[in-house]
Amino acid sequence: MENLIDDKKILITGFGSCSAAGTSNDLWNKSLQKESCLTQYEAFSKDFPVKYVGRVPFDLTIAKRVTPLSRHGRLGITALKECIDSSCLDEMSNNGTGLIFGSASHGADKAEEAIKEIGTKPFSKISHHLVSSISNAGACHLLASHFKINGYVHSVEGASCSGMLTVISAFNLIKSGMCERVFSVVGEANLYPVTFLFYNKAAKVAGKTISFFGNNSFDRELEDYVIPYGSPLLSNRGVIAEGGGAVLLESLDSAIKRNAPVYGEVESVNFFFHSDNYGGKDRKLMGLTSVIEKYKNLEIDSVYLPITGCYLLDVGLYTVCSKYFKEVHTFTAEPVIGHTGAATAMINIILSIFSLKENTLLPTKNIPDKLDDVCELSPTNSPVKKSIKRILIVSAGWGGYNGACVIKKHE
Repeated sequence: MENLIDDKKILITGFGSCSAAGTSNDLWNKSLQKESCLTQYEAFSKDFPVKYVGRVPFDLTIAKRVTPLSRHGRLGITALKECIDSSCLDEMSNNGTGLIFGSASHGADKAEEAIKEIGTKPFSKISHHLVSSISNAGACHLLASHFKINGYVHSVEGASCSGMLTVISAFNLIKSGMCERVFSVVGEANLYPVTFLFYNKAAKVAGKTISFFGNNSFDRELEDYVIPYGSPLLSNRGVIAEGGGAVLLESLDSAIKRNAPVYGEVESVNFFFHSDNYGGKDRKLMGLTSVIEKYKNLEIDSVYLPITGCYLLDVGLYTVCSKYFKEVHTFTAEPVIGHTGAATAMINIILSIFSLKENTLLPTKNIPDKLDDVCELSPTNSPVKKSIKRILIVSAGWGGYNGACVIKKHE
């Protein structure tokens, strides 16, 4: 699937997020300051691989009528509320407005509760509300119900690429004329044992068997826990986080009609599913290459990547981007807030909006003095002030999902 640049402009007219950093403004400021937002995981035990996490620091309160909503839905609804507020969209305009929701984690909390009740209670005593938002589709329709959004409402699946997929889907809906505006929303509640178990899968890196959580033969202080763009020896310790993100995509005609605020322009999107990649078999990185090479002739000011600090997941991303964008500035929010899975792309899109507005490229926390040999991008230790036109946001997910979008300053 590919949509290269044409003359039908699609704007970003709203945005919102919640992460370990706080709201979107908090996220921007803490990214600028390279401030760590990780906290110790309460359930940590001697043999448990998760020591630090990025947890949303405030209560996720919602309306009583959607109280069955899972935590991934609550994260999404919190981000969506900020997005609606920033969009100046009144409730009457929700008529015909679409909503696309995605997540990699699904409603793990509700699933765990349901399994426990099924095993311990008589069937007639089990609450049916537990299963109402285990799936992304269930969370999606509860979000739409809460905000009375009655246009094209749909959920997507795409592992950690799901956030990018919501944006690509919204972009294509507007391009096709099916919608004037669409909310792209993601909620990622990663902090559950079943998710940790998935990330604990082991693989060989540089002759050593490690998982996303690294080689536990040595420890690090919280401030130095995640080291991105480094060698296998340094970048061997990923972090898990939760988060939510939302952006409102809108056609230029619709934005003009309602005098909407404009925060940026989605210039292009691209997606490729590498069908042979189940279990990590895309060793030549053909999936990512098929997405990224489409932008090789574009003038890109920065590449915002979902770097986790774990070499196991990261090396493919910066290897492919290095091939096409040698010495171009790069940034990752992951050392600030941990690996937020599907929410990462949305958080990077929101940070790109701030970067375009402030003409500032962000610094990356804990980058090593010597980058990995295959990394020819240029992360920085401090903010870079310059005129910025375009930022490329790249996303990838387990199983073969690869996506990207270009966010441009709207003239």
